[in-house]
Amino acid sequence: MWQQHGPMDDRDDVGGIQAGHAYGKRFTNPAVPGALIDVHFYAAYSETAYNVSADQGPYYVRRSTTYTLCGDVERPGDTETWSDSYEPEPNGPYPTVARAETAARMRAEQFQANSLGWDGRQFNGWAEAPGPK
Repeated sequence: MWQQHGPMDDRDDVGGIQAGHAYGKRFTNPAVPGALIDVHFYAAYSETAYNVSADQGPYYVRRSTTYTLCGDVERPGDTETWSDSYEPEPNGPYPTVARAETAARMRAEQFQANSLGWDGRQFNGWAEAPGPK
C-alpha cells in the first residue's frame, strides 16, 4: 500500500506552463523498497495561451506524476535507476489563478497514490503505464 512520505510541499516552480503554486506529495510503499511516486498539482495556463500574462485566463489544474526507482528514497536524485513521468489532461477552466491554485491544493490534499495502481516495477512506455491516465 502506498503511503505519504513526508509533508505536502508548496513549490513556486515545477516547470512547464505553470501559472501559480504547485502542491506536491511523495508516496512510498514498504512492500516495494526503492519505489516512489511524486505527484504535483498546479495552476497552469492553457496549452494555447502559454505566453499570456498572469492576469489573463482561463487557467487549469494540471497533475504531474513521476514514478521513480532508486536506491534510497531519501535521496532519489542521486540514487535513481529509472523514472518516467506523466501529465494527464488538465482540469478546469478556472477564471483566476487564485481559484486554480485553491483547486490544485485541494486535489493534492485529497490525492492517494493507491488510485494509480502502480506495482512499483519499471514499465516501458505509456501502453504499460499504470492507470488511471
